Amino acid sequence: MIRFRLGQSWKRERGSSPVDAFGLELDGVDVLAQAGEEALDQVVSELAEALHALCARGERIAQLSLPEAHLELSLLREGASVELCVAALSRPARLMRRFSLDLSELREAAARCIRGFLVDVAERSPERGRRLRRLLDRKLSAIEHRPLSPSEAAADPGFS
Repeated sequence: MIRFRLGQSWKRERGSSPVDAFGLELDGVDVLAQAGEEALDQVVSELAEALHALCARGERIAQLSLPEAHLELSLLREGASVELCVAALSRPARLMRRFSLDLSELREAAARCIRGFLVDVAERSPERGRRLRRLLDRKLSAIEHRPLSPSEAAADPGFS
């Protein structure tokens, strides 16, 4: 099971931008435990852009930066699966973890995260929520609804 988790303490704090934890749980294990003070607007937007690139534009490679934690997530698409690599950019830079994920599960998890964040932001600040929704709606729709093309499905022997 794949789940992106966003911290909730930003909702109780006054401030112009939501800053909080960003997590990625794979089968219940948070693989980004050190990502505690990220600008959620930026991170969720980058998540949407990365999945949109993989799902809608057919790109093979995308990335997501977690600048406060000094982490970089790279996504390499191979048919209906994605290799996720987590790299630490602090010195010495190193590859921390590598996972193989199902693209459909990854896109469902990303869509849930993006949708939930949009709702939370709109509840706290309707104007900010409308602005974010305008930026992310098209990408979110493509992530949720774009089916695999026949050539993409054929590249995955487990696809039926």
